[in-house]
Amino acid sequence: MKHELSSMKAFVTLAEAGSFNKAAKLLNITQPALTRRIKKMEDDLHTLLFERTTRKVELTKAGRMLLPEARELIRKLDEALFNVREMNAYHHGTITLSCIPTAVFYFLPLAIGKFNELYPNIKIRILEKGTNNCMESVLGNEADFA
Repeated sequence: MKHELSSMKAFVTLAEAGSFNKAAKLLNITQPALTRRIKKMEDDLHTLLFERTTRKVELTKAGRMLLPEARELIRKLDEALFNVREMNAYHHGTITLSCIPTAVFYFLPLAIGKFNELYPNIKIRILEKGTNNCMESVLGNEADFA
């Protein structure tokens, strides 16, 4: 999948830049590497995507058909990756839980396991307190939840 995405980005960049040299510079790869990537993509699709001249490249009918879809694919992927990074950036830290010893052994292991699957960057700290002291630890800012 990685190769298809990098080929798609190379395709879009080449279409927008109009030349292999400009596109290769934008992609930080060599011109021969870009040429190979585009050639492999064309071979895989069994069609030419670009008409090549000595000075520029132009999209073929197939290339013009593919370009808007490729742009949308890349935009969606970039958006999805951004959203995942944002989610991980906001969901981190430590939660302190004040509870009775019985809960620590019988109820919390399963719940904490599920929570850790959803929020792997959030650590849970447990304070074992007596029944009367659990709420006091929340009110005294010693714990977040009881």
